[in-house]
Amino acid sequence: MFAGLKRKLSQIGKLAAAIAVIFGSFSVPLSDVDGQQQAMLWAQQAIPGLPAELVRAGYRRYDVESGIIEYQVTGTQRGTQKLYFDHWGWREAKFIETEGADLTVRNIEILEGRWLTTVNLIDRSAKRRANPVFDQMMQSADNKHMGRLGLDLMRQMGGQVLRKENILGYPCDVWELKALGGRSWLWQHITLKTEVEKWDLIMNTTALSIDTEASLPPDIFALPSDISITEE
Repeated sequence: MFAGLKRKLSQIGKLAAAIAVIFGSFSVPLSDVDGQQQAMLWAQQAIPGLPAELVRAGYRRYDVESGIIEYQVTGTQRGTQKLYFDHWGWREAKFIETEGADLTVRNIEILEGRWLTTVNLIDRSAKRRANPVFDQMMQSADNKHMGRLGLDLMRQMGGQVLRKENILGYPCDVWELKALGGRSWLWQHITLKTEVEKWDLIMNTTALSIDTEASLPPDIFALPSDISITEE
């Protein structure tokens, strides 16, 4: 029973992650890509990959330069998320603490330009890999904004704007993607609220506070020193 429930939670987590990628709120791998092979291809094409390089080249993920956002997670899993970002979204760290259905999650998800690192704070391990969504954006020569590219992908998949709503006073477009069973509230290409319902599982995240003027802790994007990293 536990194995089946854990499998469903993993599946709905992937659905939520897919929605996050499409809406531009966070970039996660959606397919199996050889990270080393991808890195070699980027090097051959002289594609910028570090956050500062991307900003200098005119690339954006968000229309906000930096910020800190705290979220509440409800549904099958309950808990909190805290997002730190700068370089117009090309560098960010998301701290996730949730519990529910006999599953506890203590993760950090770190994005640094073309690279993604997922840290499991329970077993003190981490996986780092290339980001295929990043590669797709780089192939779109006429679009240097990942958020806008995400909206284009949304429309191609049947996504549509239902209405406008305010979250904490910030005006959001409410997007729906029936294929993934989800809705997302977007402000400046940043997701402030997400609702995903699939099978008998529910996952909701809602912003509780937003600060776009605070100084970010200098070590917030650093990996814990005792973490073992695996390259994929």
